Amino acid sequence: MAPLSFAIHHLLSWDAPTNFPHIIEKHHHPSCVNTPDLRLCDSICTLLYNVMLTSPGSLEALLDRKNVLDFKLVLHGYRDRYGSSKFFVWRRGDWVISGFYRHPSSPSTSCLGTAHPRPYTLITKSQIKSDGSWEAIWGAEQACGMNDSMAPWTANFVEEERDRRRKDEQQVKREARDVSWKAANVLFLEGLWDVRPNDVEVLVVRVGMFSGGREVIEEMPRRDSGMDLSMGVGGGE
Repeated sequence: MAPLSFAIHHLLSWDAPTNFPHIIEKHHHPSCVNTPDLRLCDSICTLLYNVMLTSPGSLEALLDRKNVLDFKLVLHGYRDRYGSSKFFVWRRGDWVISGFYRHPSSPSTSCLGTAHPRPYTLITKSQIKSDGSWEAIWGAEQACGMNDSMAPWTANFVEEERDRRRKDEQQVKREARDVSWKAANVLFLEGLWDVRPNDVEVLVVRVGMFSGGREVIEEMPRRDSGMDLSMGVGGGE
């Protein structure tokens, strides 16, 4: 197996410890790369680095917690056995929610007790520490948000029925790290940083005000997704 290697970047050090974000060097055969040390922050930052031509400043905005209040990215075009879904990243302050989202197949789709795929897969909540490292706090391989048309921040996530057992704090963190690693590998193996310009939408809310007292919002949509980025990940296909 080939080693996982990181690129030199002025914002992210290639030799930073594990759990700090890196830019992953391009691998022509990712399935042959050894990835135990791969982290979700590596895959997310590499994705943003590679969309900078179409959405300049995306990586900087994600990392700039002092001046950017909210950062949201939606990437279209990922397909799995259930069909098409979107990968999203939403940072608010020091917290990051990310995962894959698929609009429920019908309004009658039940959150639990059915064979329908859950709208959210490989969803994680991470915290960015004061030193810049990321820690996975919570994760679920499949989950529902009780308000799926709203932002992930307002959804009360419910895991699959078999996973709704009582868990202690250590088990929650172990599962969070496991789900986070799986999401990182999906992004790495599927090559989702080789994206088309029309597949990317970004919204940035910076600290500051217009003269009229409104928040400064930069929106860089790349196609009509049927989703309201100001509300989060939702809406129809």
